[in-house]
Amino acid sequence: MPDEEPTQGAGGEFRVHQVQLEMQNDELRRVYAEAESSQERYRELYEFAPVGYATLDEAGLIIQLNLKAASPLSPGALAPPTAPPCR
Repeated sequence: MPDEEPTQGAGGEFRVHQVQLEMQNDELRRVYAEAESSQERYRELYEFAPVGYATLDEAGLIIQLNLKAASPLSPGALAPPTAPPCR
């Protein structure tokens, strides 16, 4: 029947398109997972570096410090050391 061919053709095209979208979705999910993993590794390297790092914005203002750079700024860091009692 000639009337059935366009319907089957459209259904086949739809299925091909659906499979292509599923493949693209799988690839996007894989790349996204890799990017998240890479971002986590970078964050760990930045935060736990043995030297202080600061991230600046375009105006030169500090927008982020790693743990080493922030440690002197923590509460109590500038307080004088407590001396043992004199005898």
